[in-house]
Order: sequence, then structure tokens, then C-alpha cells
Amino acid sequence: DAQTKALREFGIESYFSYSLSKDDLVRSLQLGIPVVVGFSYKSSGHICLLVGYDPKGSFKIHDPYGIRQGSSDAYNVGANGSFDEYSSEMMNKVFWDQGNESGWGRIVTSVKGKKTGLPVSL
Repeated sequence: DAQTKALREFGIESYFSYSLSKDDLVRSLQLGIPVVVGFSYKSSGHICLLVGYDPKGSFKIHDPYGIRQGSSDAYNVGANGSFDEYSSEMMNKVFWDQGNESGWGRIVTSVKGKKTGLPVSL
């Protein structure tokens, strides 16, 4: 709720979903809208920003913690985690770890009154 309210102050309408699929992420990125996502990490979660997709299957991630060492919980802490590449296999282990439509993150539905065309609920 706090993120939703904070974004609304900047004219961004969005919602949080626990059922994001690959298609949902790619659709948002194709519209130029990054996606705040959560990854499995040490029996809880870790929030990052999904900023790109390669049609070969990998995603580009901005990770404030550093560079993740594969799908393990090990990190190169303090390293620049900008545009870190997550393969399809890694995404399956740390994002869709509960199934193909189980990723969690935030979908932006409008920016300053202009609808993005993304679904209003997932």
C-alpha cells in the first residue's frame, strides 16, 4: 500500500500482483515500463528492477545489492548490479519458483492520466 500511495503522488497508478507471467513482464518492458519485481532470496524476498528483455530469453535486472551469483543466494556485494543478466533458467528458479504465473511485482496501469494498456488486474 505504501508503494502504491507513493507512486500515486507522482501520477503513477499501479498495483501489486503475485501472479505475473513472462508475457506480463515482456509486455510491460515493450511499452518502456520497467517492473519492480521480487526474487526468492534466503527464504524471503529481494526487490529489484526489471529493465530489459532479450528475445533469446534473458532479462536485464538492476539489483541494488550487487551482482547475484547465479540462482544461489551468494552475491558480489557492492558490485554495480546494473543491467545484470538473468537467464530463463535463473528466472525460473528465483522468480517463477512457484510456477509459470507466480512471479510477484508491480504493474503500472497509467502515468499522469495516460493509460499504459497493461491489464488493471492480474
